[in-house]
Amino acid sequence: MSDKKVGLDIDGVLANWYLGMCKLHNQPYVAVDKWDIPWLVEKMQEENDHKEIHGKFPTVNEKLIATLPRLTDPEELQGINVDCYISAIPKQYESFRKAWLTVHGFPEAPLFLVENSEDKIYIIR
Repeated sequence: MSDKKVGLDIDGVLANWYLGMCKLHNQPYVAVDKWDIPWLVEKMQEENDHKEIHGKFPTVNEKLIATLPRLTDPEELQGINVDCYISAIPKQYESFRKAWLTVHGFPEAPLFLVENSEDKIYIIR
């Protein structure tokens, strides 16, 4: 018997966060093989600077989270026991993230939120 667990990240794995940001910022959606897209890096720096000053991200909101396109079809997870979902978004958006998972038909599992993407590793240990 295996003691391995399956934790799925949401943005960039289940949800197409990049397409959502392209639509939000009126940018073309082009295939990428790495995340250092100049306009996106600049926007994320602006978001982080705004959060440090005002305590919140200006464009991470209920609408963005609720309207993210699905990147992975839940049918692709058949036969996989999903132990949890992991997302780096503010705690105040937890209910919207859970609703997104439900609306898109993903299996029920606990959702863990972290402040920074780097903290995701601590959830899956």
